Amino acid sequence: INRIIHDYKDFYNIMNNRDECGTNVICPEADPYENEINSAAHLDMSGWMCSGGMLNNTSNDLTPYFLTANHCTQGENFSTMRFYFNYATTSCSGSWASMGSYAYGSQNKWSSNDFQNDYPQITGADISLVEITGNVPDSWNVFYAGWNVSTASTQTAEVGVHHPGGEPKQISFATGTAYTNGWGTWGTHWKNYWDEGGTAGGSSGSPLFDSNGRVIGPLSGGPAYISCGDNGDYALYGKLNYYWSNLDQYLDPG
Repeated sequence: INRIIHDYKDFYNIMNNRDECGTNVICPEADPYENEINSAAHLDMSGWMCSGGMLNNTSNDLTPYFLTANHCTQGENFSTMRFYFNYATTSCSGSWASMGSYAYGSQNKWSSNDFQNDYPQITGADISLVEITGNVPDSWNVFYAGWNVSTASTQTAEVGVHHPGGEPKQISFATGTAYTNGWGTWGTHWKNYWDEGGTAGGSSGSPLFDSNGRVIGPLSGGPAYISCGDNGDYALYGKLNYYWSNLDQYLDPG
């Protein structure tokens, strides 16, 4: 045993100092993005938390593939991860929510393993694709999102759905275009500017969706970790197309 966590008196809601990193997904402005919202989830790794989202494959067989960031999962135990899909407030102005049920356990399908030493040393696109082994009931209304692996230098960028600081699910609105950028290496990431909202610790791994509701990559980070929601905030999302030759066997098996 190398770590023990004691969750005492609603640990998540006590430790969270409500950051306005987005809009609660129950709010009216989030209504057009129901599918994107239903694909995203809070990822709990026993004291280390991130976000991510479910992806579909071209067989449309609903294999529960879950995309997140490699810096979230590298060195972690995939078999004990917990996935919360319906952790959201019940009112637009709410700040508390029940985490509800979760799917327990997963297997690593492919991870980039490009997280070097201490954060933020990332040398690639920072991607991890896992398959959830626990039950994901139909009653949860989980949506299996499409994806976009175009190699164009820009992409449309519509919304990001995430759990900043482990808080209930929020949605942030992009300015409309994501640009080629990088973290340690040029060309590995999309640089997305926020029109409303932002990201914070805990948002890592969350999906950025294009104007057609397709995922273009998971969140690595950016200055918005400190200045969440300020004008001019941007975030860097690993390009899903950067490692496509490793991912296509799962997402495009035909």
